Amino acid sequence: MSSKRKRKDELAARKAKSRATESEVQRFARLEANAVRNAAARSAESEHQTVNRRAEDDLNAEFKVCRKRVEAVGRFLIQNHPGFASHRITFSQTNCDLLPEDGLLLNIPTMDSDNDCH
Repeated sequence: MSSKRKRKDELAARKAKSRATESEVQRFARLEANAVRNAAARSAESEHQTVNRRAEDDLNAEFKVCRKRVEAVGRFLIQNHPGFASHRITFSQTNCDLLPEDGLLLNIPTMDSDNDCH
C-alpha cells in the first residue's frame, strides 16, 4: 500500500471517529439538558432533593457522593445556567453541608417520583 493511500485511509478513519465522538457529545448534552430541565421543574416542589437511580430490578441504588464535586457543579450552574443565574433555582450551601465529605447518602431527605427519567 502506498503512503498516500495509507494516509488517506488514516484521515478517513479519523473523520469517521470524529463524527462518532460528535454524536456522543450531542447525546450527552441532550441528556444533561433534560436532567437540568426536570430538576428545575421539581425544584419548587421540595426543599431537599436527592436523585436516586433506578436499578434494573426497579430498586433504588445507593449513591456515593463527594461534597466538593457537588459544590463545584453548583458553582458552575450558578455561573452558566440561566435558571440558577436568575435565582429561579437556588443552590443551598446549608443543604450541601448535609452531604458526606465522600461517602454514601444516608439520612438525607429524598423525593421519589413515578415520573423518574429512564
